[in-house]
Formats: sequence, structure tokens, C-alpha cells
Amino acid sequence: MATDSVGGGRLELSDEAKEALRKFQRMEKGRIGVRALAILWFDAGMTEEEIAELLGVSVRTVRRWISKYRKDGLGGLYDKERSGRPRKVDEKVENEINNTMKSDPTDFGYKIGFWVIPLLCLHLLSVTGKKISGETIRRALHRQRFAFRRPKLWAGHAGEMPEEISKALKEAKKGAAVLLYGDETTLHLLPVLRRMWMRVGEQAKILTPSSWNKAFSVFGALNTVSGELFWEIFDRKNSDYFIIFLERLLSAHPDKIIYFVVDRASYHTSKKVKEWLSKHERIRLVYLPPRSPQLNPVEPLWRWLKGEVAANRTYNDLQPLKCGCREQLSDLTHEDALKITGALKIVGVTN
Repeated sequence: MATDSVGGGRLELSDEAKEALRKFQRMEKGRIGVRALAILWFDAGMTEEEIAELLGVSVRTVRRWISKYRKDGLGGLYDKERSGRPRKVDEKVENEINNTMKSDPTDFGYKIGFWVIPLLCLHLLSVTGKKISGETIRRALHRQRFAFRRPKLWAGHAGEMPEEISKALKEAKKGAAVLLYGDETTLHLLPVLRRMWMRVGEQAKILTPSSWNKAFSVFGALNTVSGELFWEIFDRKNSDYFIIFLERLLSAHPDKIIYFVVDRASYHTSKKVKEWLSKHERIRLVYLPPRSPQLNPVEPLWRWLKGEVAANRTYNDLQPLKCGCREQLSDLTHEDALKITGALKIVGVTN
């Protein structure tokens, strides 16, 4: 039988009290939940010594938890407020940090174009009169859901879908035409490096093949309404292979107009391609604005494909790499294609 040296013997909790402790343990994280678990174990018959050994604390600590629970119930499991210096980052300073992060440093006359911790320390000292350490400011930023991350380049076209694409999308939804987004990617024998688990202080090494510059290209066309993906593997990206790909798209859709959205790569806009298009009016190229990869839902597909097939893996020959690509693309369902590419979100399609 478990005994409490502080006095009182077993707790003999009611079913309601046990359920309250279990719920408390699930909801409360860290040491508060551990204390609730200790109370449940003690009530189940474990000794204070056994509980202390399992939880890695002293017997005296376990006795104190039990004593506080006897006196104050669940409230006794919480820590009391401790005395000490008042927080420098009070609600007023928190609000000042939040408002500061909404502005650019140049708005306050600073020469640097983005906020860094030393500059925030200096700025908050001038505004609040409080000298706050960099670590304190860093914790305050984390509480407000800020993270120190690398930004991305933006050409100013985000969200600006060309009018021609919007019209084509309406026709595609009605079944009067087919809207396809197209893009190409190149895979080399040189492995694609992605983050992976490795021991601290030891960096994993991926073998570089002797003929790492050998490569092939994958052409893709995604139907953003149905999720159907058309793809072909060619030796390289050029106008001749692009025309072959266009011919196969025509064969796949023999009785509908095809709107094919692509970027402005030279092999999409070459004289040879334009001459071919003039003789095949059923397929119409729609060009995305310059430097707007975010408007093409096929782009994320290539990152997914390289992650599945080429990331952190060494191939000495192109054939197994091609086989891996064929296998992944052949097994890709329409639903998964839409999820990976984010097509539903980017073009606003609702089936």
C-alpha cells in the first residue's frame, strides 16, 4: 500500500477525481502534467520511492506534490508566482515590438533595410527608454509568431492571373475547351541535395558520379480541372521536342480547343514553334508574365519528383533515374497531382 509520510495515507480518489486528473494530464504540458500523473500513480498503489525513480525526481518532491494536491486539489499542482525583477517586456513593450515589426527600418531613419536584433535593441531603447537584451527581444518575437527566415524574390505579378487564362478556365469548366499548364525540368546525374537527419557534428556525404553532367528533360502538362497529367521524357529542352510534345497533346484531345499555358522560354517562343502553331489553330499558347513561376502550378511538381527520385541518391547511369521518374509519374493519381501542385488553390478551380 502506498503511504504518504506527510500524513493521510492513500488518497482513495473517486472515479470523478481520477477522470479529472487524467484530463488534466492530457491537457497540461510539461511538469504540470507530470505531477498529475504522479498523483494517479500514487492513488493506484505505487510508493513515493517508485514514483520518484520513474520520474527522475526526489522522494521529497513527490511528497510535496501529493501534499499540495491534498490541500488544494488540481490547483495545487500549479507553480505559485515567484518573486523577482518585473518583466522588462510588459504588454506595452510587446505592442511596441509588434508595431515596429510592421514598419521598415528606413521609416525611422535607419540605413539598414530590415530588422535585426541589435537594431531592435537600439530602437526600443530610444522609444521606451528600456535597455532590453537581445535574447529577451528574441523570445518576445517568438511569442508573437515571428521567425528569422530568408525572404523570396517577387516580380510583382503574384495573384495577377492574365485575363486570357481566366477566360480559358471558364471555357474549360464548361467543357468547351481544355486548359493545360505546361513546364519542363532537367534531371542530372548530379544528386539533388535535400535536408536529412544526420548526427550533430557529422555531415553526411553523397557520392558524386564521374559523369555528373549527363542529363535528360521531362515535359509536363497539367489539366487543372481534372488533375490529369501528361508527360514525356526527352533528351533535352528545345523547340523540336516541344513541338513533338504539342502534337501528342493534340492527339490526346482530338476534338477540343487546347489552351496551353507556358512561360516565355526561348523554345516556347521560337520562330519554328510559331510557324507550327500557325498550322495547328486548335492549340493556343498562353504566355505567363515574365518571372512569374508562382503562377504555374506545375513548378511544385518538379520539386516533388526530384525529391522522390533524385534527392540524396547517386546514380551512375541515366537509365535507372529515368525509370524512377516514369514509375513515380505513372503512379501519380489525379487527386495527388492537384494536391502536390496546389492547382486548386492557384487557379481557383472547384470541381
